[in-house]
Amino acid sequence: RQLLRLGLHQRRRRGHVHFPDAAARRQRNDAPRHELAHEGALEHEVDADLTAVRFPHAGVRFIWEGWGALGVTYRGQSNLDLQLDALLDGVVEFAGIEIPLLYELEAKTIAAFTPQQLAMGVSFSHFEGFTANLDVTWMNWSAYKSPTAQIAASLDLDPPPGTPVELPEEPAPTIPVPPNFRDTWVPRVGFEVRKIGAGAVREVHGKDRPLFELPLRTGYAYERSPVPDQTGVTNLIDTDRHVISLGFGAILNRPFDELPGSLHFDAHAALSLLPERVTLKDNPADFVGDYRADGMMVAGGGTLRVVF
Repeated sequence: RQLLRLGLHQRRRRGHVHFPDAAARRQRNDAPRHELAHEGALEHEVDADLTAVRFPHAGVRFIWEGWGALGVTYRGQSNLDLQLDALLDGVVEFAGIEIPLLYELEAKTIAAFTPQQLAMGVSFSHFEGFTANLDVTWMNWSAYKSPTAQIAASLDLDPPPGTPVELPEEPAPTIPVPPNFRDTWVPRVGFEVRKIGAGAVREVHGKDRPLFELPLRTGYAYERSPVPDQTGVTNLIDTDRHVISLGFGAILNRPFDELPGSLHFDAHAALSLLPERVTLKDNPADFVGDYRADGMMVAGGGTLRVVF
C-alpha cells in the first residue's frame, strides 16, 4: 500500500556545432589574404556552443486513504542566455588607398524565461464517483529579466593622415529598462464526476468497475498578470486571464483478458478570457501612445493511454 510518493528530476544536455563557410575556407587555403581583399571575397565562420538548460523538478505526494491526497511540487527557473559576438576584420579601399578596418559587436539577451514555481494542491475523493482538486501555485515572476538585447559595438578605422574620411561616432551601449514584474499566485480548481457507466462489472486493480465509464470534468483558473502598468517607455503588453475548461473521458475497463487494466481516451477544451486592460502613457508625446489590450484564446486536445 503506497501512502507516500516522492519524485526528483533534472535534465542536462550539452552540444557543440561548428560550420565554417566552405567556399571561403577553400579561398582562404588557396590564396593569400591580400589577394582575397582585392577580389572582394567575404570570409565567415559560425562557431556555436549549444548548452541545454538544466533545472530541477521535485515533488512529494501524501495519500490519505479513503479521503484523497495532498501534494507539493517545485519547478526550477529556466531561461536561455543568448550571446552573439561578431568581428569584422577587413580592408577598405578608398581612392587607391587600403585602410584597415576592425568592427566588433557584442549582443546579449535572454529568451524563453519560465519562472520557478511552487505548487501546493489537495485532491478530495471521499465520495464514490466524485473528485475535487484544488491547488495554488506561486510563480516567481519578479526574477524576470528584460528580453531587450544589450548591445555594445566599436569601430576601429585608421586612415592615413590627410585622407578625407570622416568616421561615425560609436553607438552608445544599449541598457534595458528593468521590467519590474511582480510575483503571482495562481489558484486552480477542478471537478470530475464519474457516474455514467455501462456493461458488466469486472474487477480492475482491486475495485469493481463497469466495462464502460464516461467521466465528465470541468475546471477554472485565474492568472493575474505579473506585468506592471506600462506608463513609461516600455511596452510589454499583457492582461489577466480567466480560464474555463471542460473535458470528458471514455474508459474501457478490462476490455479483454490480455489487458487486466483499462484503456483511457480523454479530451479537453479550454476557453481563456483576457479582460480589457487600458494603458495610459505618462508622456502625451509618447511614440507608441495609449492603447488597450484584450482577447480570447481557445485550446483543445486529447490523450490516449493504457493502464496495465
